[in-house]
Amino acid sequence: MSDFDKVYHDTYENTLRYVICHCKNIEDVNDIIQEIYFSFNEALKKNPQISDSEKYVMGITKKKVNDYYRGVYRFKGLKIPLLFQKDGQTYDLSDEYATNYNLEDTVLSLLELKKILKKINKKDSLRVKIFYMYYYYEWTFKEIAQELNMNESTVKNKLYQTLKEVQRDYKKEDEVHV
Repeated sequence: MSDFDKVYHDTYENTLRYVICHCKNIEDVNDIIQEIYFSFNEALKKNPQISDSEKYVMGITKKKVNDYYRGVYRFKGLKIPLLFQKDGQTYDLSDEYATNYNLEDTVLSLLELKKILKKINKKDSLRVKIFYMYYYYEWTFKEIAQELNMNESTVKNKLYQTLKEVQRDYKKEDEVHV
């Protein structure tokens, strides 16, 4: 295992937690994480003997999140995350759709997914974070509550309210189109 791989493995979870908790727009998390580890890799090439790699990565992380708040990493438009991690494996949701032999159903599913994510991304940033932490990163309610310094019941309540609102809005939209 290379030095970079070891540091990545040792720091990824804490880095991800920090970025999610401090990033205003959950859609930018993956881009910021990529920038963090790209910067670290470049620094490692220049100085392979970084004394405290974990501290160095956290310094880069704080800088990249601050850059985000200054507008460096803000992008317009809806970005649908199609990659997710589970049990240390990265899965590409688009691969799942590509194996589906019914193209029409696949296109409709992607359009439905985009509509749902668009509705969720319009909610306040705390509710969006909770949604992504729970569904996208598969964190438990307890883990989310600890990271966001909230009661577990508050986290559950905010998630269920968000789901109920999206479901209600989605049903209203379907009734209009029928």
